[in-house]
Amino acid sequence: MNEIENLPSNIALLDENDEDPGVYSYSKPGGGNYTIKVLDDPNSPSIAKRRYAVVINEEGVTVLRGPLSFSSSTRILVDEIKFRINNQLP
Repeated sequence: MNEIENLPSNIALLDENDEDPGVYSYSKPGGGNYTIKVLDDPNSPSIAKRRYAVVINEEGVTVLRGPLSFSSSTRILVDEIKFRINNQLP
């Protein structure tokens, strides 16, 4: 299991919540603290799991939702939503 957790696609995902895997903290440069959650799409086809990332602000409101993705890399989903935070949120 240790080898799986340290695959290159998951390296450098900082601040993962030990109690709730798939939850990350992100501080936007210039201000703003957000929680990023990677969620499974409940309507995924049985042959492949689809996931997406959501951004929750400090008040607990979902402010962004990333596109559905078949990517097995959590890092890709998190990096994409961080880019959107930096470019779309004040």
